[in-house]
Amino acid sequence: MSAQTITDHGFLGTSGGWIVDSTGQPVLLRGGDFRGYHFGDQGLWKTSHSEHDYQNFRSWGFNVVRLLISWSKIEPKKGVYDDRYLAYVDRDIQWARKNGVYIVLDMHQWNWNAKWGGNGAPDWAVIQYPATKQGQLMAVMNFWQNTSLRVSFVNMWKHVAQRYANESTIAGYDILNEPWVQMFDDSVISEPKQWAIIENFYEEAIHGIRSVDSNHIIFVEPYKPDFSTLHPLNVSNLVWSPHFYPYVYDYYGKPYSQYNVSILEKYLKGYYDKFVVEFKQPIWIGEFGIDMWVIGSGSWVSDSVQLFAKYQVGWAWWAYWKSDDPTTDMYLLAQDGSPRWLILQFLVHPSLTPS
Repeated sequence: MSAQTITDHGFLGTSGGWIVDSTGQPVLLRGGDFRGYHFGDQGLWKTSHSEHDYQNFRSWGFNVVRLLISWSKIEPKKGVYDDRYLAYVDRDIQWARKNGVYIVLDMHQWNWNAKWGGNGAPDWAVIQYPATKQGQLMAVMNFWQNTSLRVSFVNMWKHVAQRYANESTIAGYDILNEPWVQMFDDSVISEPKQWAIIENFYEEAIHGIRSVDSNHIIFVEPYKPDFSTLHPLNVSNLVWSPHFYPYVYDYYGKPYSQYNVSILEKYLKGYYDKFVVEFKQPIWIGEFGIDMWVIGSGSWVSDSVQLFAKYQVGWAWWAYWKSDDPTTDMYLLAQDGSPRWLILQFLVHPSLTPS
């Protein structure tokens, strides 16, 4: 079965190991993660995204944007939803639709809350915890153990899903970014039990979303690169969305060369064999990237993209944003907003760019 890569009308769904359009034709989603709405305030939201960004995506042959949003911004007060915030998301959806680009809504978290230098959970959910590493661990463990907090999270997602239930520009919903990171004390809870907790959380969230929206794909992120304890989630229109950073952090700063490609393929094949072959469910790489100061970083990007093509797997580059230092980071734009071809040369898909 060959996979088309041009976005089509109608809702996306799944069929076996493929993401498909409304006619059943496979679709490879390839694009980038768009930052900005998961942190900051209205001043940033008003200026950080524009239609020009979506024109960039289309001109590069991208057909998907993983759009980062935040629980803390949607529900700044317990049980109170800020639709003014979601109005900014509405703008992006309009721009995406106009330019033939799908959106995956990613409920992003990183370091859980601003108290620990990150984002994601609202302040009211962590107010009782100190701004220390131990406080962070306590706050996150409270989320996993506190039914009331998880109910709030699910209700927040229901509010979002109900708003966008009939919007086919949205490919689907990524329930929570990297739910395993800094979430558990391994000495207290074993890894199999950790996955059981996350799996139960996924089931709660999926049930809540499906109660108001049966149209969209659900994207779930598998627990850590070592997923030997995973088993299928028996949910329709479900896509596993691992992140792909092999070599990047395992050998941080060490030069990459073509002789290391076997490391990348072993990592990707592990995902493919587990999810596509064994589970018969699709995978989509929700994040991948490397700091461009690493010697051989261009080869890492080129090798990764070629492997994704070999296994017919879609992806999103981390990330679409303006670079703080054009010699080092992963961002696709220079500080002046111009494209960074140092990276883009490996990502652009001529077959999808306008003639």
